Amino acid sequence: MLQFHSTFRYSTDSFCGRFLLAQLHLDSLAKKQNRRDVRIALKNLPKKLDDTYDDAMQRIWSQDDDDVKLAQNVLCWISCAFRPLSITEIQHALAVQSGDRGLDGEALPDDDLLISVCAGLSSGRDVSEKLNRGLAA
Repeated sequence: MLQFHSTFRYSTDSFCGRFLLAQLHLDSLAKKQNRRDVRIALKNLPKKLDDTYDDAMQRIWSQDDDDVKLAQNVLCWISCAFRPLSITEIQHALAVQSGDRGLDGEALPDDDLLISVCAGLSSGRDVSEKLNRGLAA
């Protein structure tokens, strides 16, 4: 039974990885400004998930410094968490600073911003579910 469970988990992770690869490709293509650029990008899409992650990281590094820092913080919280985190949990984690006595609602980053700065590595209501799958691989 243990062997079946482990084999089933591997094939499930592989299956999810294929959809993650497709989603990352679509996110990359959505950033193109015209049809010619989309056509060129389609010809050059990475075939492996690792290469696609590298592309997403390049998109993160090409943003302005504040967005890069925010993306790094989001990815750090997600990759170090013991379980998937909701967007609300990530917002709260990012809003708290050393010396704060409570949560300042004005310091909560916008959920759409958290998703966009991660350059396709996160989406939906649960930011970390997709990332946790990819980072655990």
